[in-house]
Amino acid sequence: MKLKQLILNTKNPFTLTAITAGLLLSATVQTQAMTESQTLISGDEIEKTALLLPAVQSAREAAMTETYIEGLEKLEVIGKYDQKLSVFTAKRPSKEDIEKRLSLAHKLGEQGGIKFSERPQRISETRIALRSAEDPSASFEVDLNTGNFLFNAGLNNYRGEQTTEGLPTKFEIQDLMSKTLEDLGLQVSPKEFDSTQLGGVNMGVHDERGGTMIYEKFKTLRVHRQLNDMLVEGDARMVFQFGEQASVANMVFQWPTITDAKPIPASLIQDATRLQQAALDRLQPMANKAESAKLKSVDLVLYDDGRGVLEPAYHIVMERDIQIGKEDPSMIPYDFYLPISSEPVAFFPDLAKSPEPKAEGAEVATSSTETNETEDGSNYIK
Repeated sequence: MKLKQLILNTKNPFTLTAITAGLLLSATVQTQAMTESQTLISGDEIEKTALLLPAVQSAREAAMTETYIEGLEKLEVIGKYDQKLSVFTAKRPSKEDIEKRLSLAHKLGEQGGIKFSERPQRISETRIALRSAEDPSASFEVDLNTGNFLFNAGLNNYRGEQTTEGLPTKFEIQDLMSKTLEDLGLQVSPKEFDSTQLGGVNMGVHDERGGTMIYEKFKTLRVHRQLNDMLVEGDARMVFQFGEQASVANMVFQWPTITDAKPIPASLIQDATRLQQAALDRLQPMANKAESAKLKSVDLVLYDDGRGVLEPAYHIVMERDIQIGKEDPSMIPYDFYLPISSEPVAFFPDLAKSPEPKAEGAEVATSSTETNETEDGSNYIK
């Protein structure tokens, strides 16, 4: 065990002192253990002995300032794989695929009486959107690289101080999700459903007597994805919010179609020791900002980078109690994804910086002034 780790794992200050003294005594004995024929200590040995004391003292001081992390034994699961490790790639949508996505905006808008513009606006290099002149809060956005989309019916019908009429019950919401997917023609395999979460959105209004009136506005269902018997985290999700008369008020569809799965070469899979050390190197500095820290979980998942790549990584979560002002310490979690491959294909925001990707898939007519005119007179994204 390294000196720093040895000292760090020893909480008792008396034991720390004993360890330091023992190391110094050992070095002194080794220096003085000369044969009878030796009359002088070499200059190198004198220099090594002189340098040992400050090195030990520095390690001891560093260890004393580091916050002990409870539950570090959870890192031992890193490097133990029971399944095949592959990188999944999503299908790049064609122009026709994107046009079909845009048609969903009008279909969903009809349910809530929302009329969207016919021509999308470009809001980034990879995203386009339809807006509503009647309700600026209503929108439909599509990602050109993955086909993922976001739908928002707006707030015009939900601003009042009353509970939304016709909200579905918790027993109806699962069937409503299946019906919505079918009506929209979205091909999703139930085998990829990992788990679901039920929830809702309420409005709280203070009354004249100092109380609070609660009005239910939406019922929410969130669906988590799995592939290759692994939970998909990161960008992947489907979220349905049902409003008036059980219509779709908001929808998040981040469930790209997978077209390829390539095993990670054994030469690129980092060994357990290296991964565990990399995890510890990231945990310790963040723990040092807290009064106490506890490693909550270490899970092997597929990380969806939102750009069309899903890659195996460890999701590591640490809970920290941090002192803020004079109040009692608050629990503030810290988490990150640690890729298994030494050459990750997916984009991990906390590991590298890269520019916003350009659309590699479809070209769609937009109202942007930055367009190229084709032979038929249509304007397309560059």
